[in-house]
Amino acid sequence: MKKQILITSIVLTTALLWGCDKDPSSTQEASDNSTTEAVKEMTDSAKDMTSSAVTAVKEESAEIAESASEMAATAVQEAEQLIGQATQYINEGRLDLAETIMTQLASLRDSLPESIQTQIDNLQSLLTTKQTAEDATKSVEAAQSLMPGQN
Repeated sequence: MKKQILITSIVLTTALLWGCDKDPSSTQEASDNSTTEAVKEMTDSAKDMTSSAVTAVKEESAEIAESASEMAATAVQEAEQLIGQATQYINEGRLDLAETIMTQLASLRDSLPESIQTQIDNLQSLLTTKQTAEDATKSVEAAQSLMPGQN
């Protein structure tokens, strides 16, 4: 047991003295090398994280663009359907129903392409003209009913 303690003490003393005798510049170089390696690892890790983030942003942007494109196509489809209905109602003289649809189209108008906006404007002009003509016809009929001897 005494031998083991003596051997352990000698080994520890030798290691301690050997460490003190070592050139301080070699210790500094080892420290610099480990620092450089740590910086390289951190840089590589940051690059990987940045690359992953950029990829994620690109994928998210693509999904958003696709979703926006689908929504725009759906809005155009809905507008075209409403324009068809409004045109039919105007031709049938059902101006109150056409007016309701024109209100819906007005709410969609700003999100639609210019060509569809032009169609909506033209349809609104047609509706206004038909309403004016209908009002004039009603006025003439009312005036005729007031004339004596026209019953």
